[in-house]
Amino acid sequence: MRGVRCHFFWISSEMDWPMSKTLSTVKCLITTALLIGICETAFGNTPLRLTKSEWKMIRKPFANINVRFIGASFCLWIIGTLLGSCDRLKGITTIYGTVTAPGYGPVDSVRISVIASNGFVRTKFLTNAYTDKEGKYEVTVDAPRGYSQIECSVVLDSDPVSSKEYRVAEAWQDGKKIKNCCSVVAGWKANFDFKLFK
Repeated sequence: MRGVRCHFFWISSEMDWPMSKTLSTVKCLITTALLIGICETAFGNTPLRLTKSEWKMIRKPFANINVRFIGASFCLWIIGTLLGSCDRLKGITTIYGTVTAPGYGPVDSVRISVIASNGFVRTKFLTNAYTDKEGKYEVTVDAPRGYSQIECSVVLDSDPVSSKEYRVAEAWQDGKKIKNCCSVVAGWKANFDFKLFK
C-alpha cells in the first residue's frame, strides 16, 4: 500500500509489522473467540455437552446462587480484558531515520520531537530523540489510548548549537520526498529521513 492517504493516516509498504506482534494478536483473537464459544455453550440449552439431569446435579449445591449471572459476568470480564490487550498491542510504534546536510554529511545531536495525535486537534507530547554521530535516530513509543497516530518533526531552534545552523528541513519517506510530514499509524514502523539546509 505505497502512497495511500487514508483519513489523516499515511500508510507505507515499508512499515514493518513485527512477526511476534502478529502472532500475539492472532493468539489473542483466537483465545477471545474460544471464550465466546465456551460462554455460549455454558449458558445455552445443552451446556458443555452435559445432560439436563447432570447439569441440575452440578447446580444443586449452588441453588441459591445465580451461577449463570456470575459465570456470564466472569466471561465478559475475561473477554473485555483480552480485547483490551489486543488494543494495546496496536500502540507500539517505531520511527527511525537519518538526518543529513547536503554537502556536509550527517548531522549529530539534532532533536526529533515525537507526539501522539488523534488525527484532528488533540496532541500529546511523548518524547525526544537525538541523532548520533552518523546522523541516525530511532525511537519506539507506545501510543496512549485514544490516539491513533504518531508524528515526528525536526526541532532546529534548540540546543545543541549544531542544529541552530540550519533553517530548512526536507522530509523523505522510504527514499521519496514528502510534503505532509511526518505521521504514521500507531502500531507501525516507519522511516523518515531529513535533509537540512542553511
